[in-house]
Amino acid sequence: FAIWRFSPNSEISNGDIIKGMNTTECLLSVGKPLHIRKNGGNQIKWMVNNDFVVLFENGIVVRVIK
Repeated sequence: FAIWRFSPNSEISNGDIIKGMNTTECLLSVGKPLHIRKNGGNQIKWMVNNDFVVLFENGIVVRVIK
């Protein structure tokens, strides 16, 4: 039994990532990223594709660049 912070029928099922999502929700939404880069102690950058980058701090999305 899973408790979702975002409706599986909205962002995740539409392949969207929004601020506040965690890495698990992002994986469910867009799948495994092409590249993952750690930018520091608590910052991670996912390159989903050439035009889609997601920035995390402490495992939570803080910025989406499309």
